[in-house]
Amino acid sequence: MKTAFTMALTMAVLFGFVAYGEAASALAGRKPLIVCFSWSGNTREAANQIRQLTGGDIFEIETVNAYPKEYRATTEQAKRELNDNARPALKVSKLPNLGSYDTVIVAHPNWWGTMPTPVMTLLEANDLSGKRVAELVTHEGSGVGRSGGDLKRLCPKSDILDPTAIRGGSVKDAQRDIENWLREIGILK
Repeated sequence: MKTAFTMALTMAVLFGFVAYGEAASALAGRKPLIVCFSWSGNTREAANQIRQLTGGDIFEIETVNAYPKEYRATTEQAKRELNDNARPALKVSKLPNLGSYDTVIVAHPNWWGTMPTPVMTLLEANDLSGKRVAELVTHEGSGVGRSGGDLKRLCPKSDILDPTAIRGGSVKDAQRDIENWLREIGILK
């Protein structure tokens, strides 16, 4: 009896590993790359929620020269960059293993009605042709703004999915909204 039980348990464990391996390899090309730019930490929080829900990988956009710590100084710098069509230098401008992903989720705050210029720098440096691209925008009342149109312009050969906007002040409680959005656009089943 003990031998039969041990053998059955061994088979169940082995079958479990095989099934897990098959499921993991079936999902390998499906997990998204989550590209995140966050100044205050709100967008990073939303990106981490997406990672928890999807198992995706996060790539955080970092500028060579950090933005000021004060809000007003940061907004003024962001406005100048946007008006000058600037492209701030990034610590890393090429996305790693881009060929491993069929979906890229771009998470960023709404600065002056669109995405921050560091996000534009990254999108211009990487060819997302043929990828499904989704956008999560954190904001404090301005929603997605015109960033969706800018995303289409920067990724003209990508399948642009419907965006979502999450209030930065309530991002910690937004997991259900994020999950619903990911289901609506077909990233989660």
